[in-house]
Amino acid sequence: MSMEFSDSDEEKETTSTAQPHLIDAKLEILLLRYDPQNHNKRFFELLDATKKSVLMAMYWFTYQPIAHKLIALKKKGLNVELIIDESGLKFSDAIFELLLANNITPLVFPSKKIKGIMHQKFTLLDDNTVMTGSANTTGSTLNPDSEYINNETVLVIHSKEANKKLAYEFNQIKQGIYHYYIDFAAKHASDILPSWLAKLAPSLSQTNSFKRAFYIFLGRKNISKTKKNRAKKFFKIKLTTRKSRLSRERPAEETLRLSTSQDSSFELFSPPLAQFRKKKRYRPLPKKFRKQDESDENE
Repeated sequence: MSMEFSDSDEEKETTSTAQPHLIDAKLEILLLRYDPQNHNKRFFELLDATKKSVLMAMYWFTYQPIAHKLIALKKKGLNVELIIDESGLKFSDAIFELLLANNITPLVFPSKKIKGIMHQKFTLLDDNTVMTGSANTTGSTLNPDSEYINNETVLVIHSKEANKKLAYEFNQIKQGIYHYYIDFAAKHASDILPSWLAKLAPSLSQTNSFKRAFYIFLGRKNISKTKKNRAKKFFKIKLTTRKSRLSRERPAEETLRLSTSQDSSFELFSPPLAQFRKKKRYRPLPKKFRKQDESDENE
């Protein structure tokens, strides 16, 4: 089944996903209860047709065939990113370990440590397709031979605009998770942090987007040196001289621009620019040179 929506050409583009508006889109509607075989087949067809990237935010992820498919896509050179909620981790520990072992870092939203859960259920394929709806990536929604088949609806949205807006939301969640991870590591001893975070730490320390978040964290004046060192020790991030100077000496606006060059949404989770500013950013010239400068200006 397909449907089309349209919007006004005069509508202004916004970076916020909170403002509702109509978009141009073609939809496929998959009703799982009545045709689970078609849902499974269509999901794998769409994954096979993907050429560049798969971004998945899924409340629960317990279906291993999809995990193996993501690993296969990663080995082909595609960018594969996954966000899951901590509440479902006890049912997907094997998948968590499997993905980590195959160079995919499944970010865990720490819903047991903060208020709220990551209840999103969408998959972004390349820059033009979205799969979203009520279904998690579980056997009761994707396995046609399962004893229990849930009543679920999944929409396949073929729209670059819809994909773009949900990609923004994905990055918002991801940067928020980085913020929580670094904050936890800075405030607590490593032996009381969740075991899954310790498993993620080596992979995160090699991720450029996480490093950028960490450099911003090190530039915050309201964080004590003890907490910064504790976080550095936990994630085992070694800063080069060039990188460490980046967060200390560059003007605040340039530091933030460099740190958000790939993830524009990061500024919402960054500290205010005032925290980066120093009263004496550059050393004043010696008096003898200052007098010479003043005389040159008078001439």
